Amino acid sequence: MEQHKQYCKISKQDRRQIIHEVLVNKRLILEVAREFKVLPSTCKSIINTYIKEGRIGKKERRIRKLKKVTAIYTITLNPLNPLSSTIQTECEIAEVEQPSLQSNTQQQELPQKKPYDFLSQWTENYIQEYKKYKFGAKYL
Repeated sequence: MEQHKQYCKISKQDRRQIIHEVLVNKRLILEVAREFKVLPSTCKSIINTYIKEGRIGKKERRIRKLKKVTAIYTITLNPLNPLSSTIQTECEIAEVEQPSLQSNTQQQELPQKKPYDFLSQWTENYIQEYKKYKFGAKYL
């Protein structure tokens, strides 16, 4: 049983030269294939790919769509009545396209952070201090 012959890898520079020779210099595909020591079918596929898709090199890998979340926090503090202080959150979600450079197994999701935790803790501390000041420590 004969072994499988590995495909030859053709550099971008060679691909450019093949395309230039066939399309600009109007040489035959068979002549160019002999000159670059590749199969005529390979030359033909390089030229067809260039004509149809406009690319010379490898296909770009899958494009991964990321979501960019922008959060805007509006804090309204009432120094006279801290219990009526409010936190409003507005979120904008936009899709960003980024070419995937890693395989699916290497890609990991970023850990989710709770962006307004520090605000809620600060508000809780502020309310506790206000209650101590207004009502005294014995009512807490």
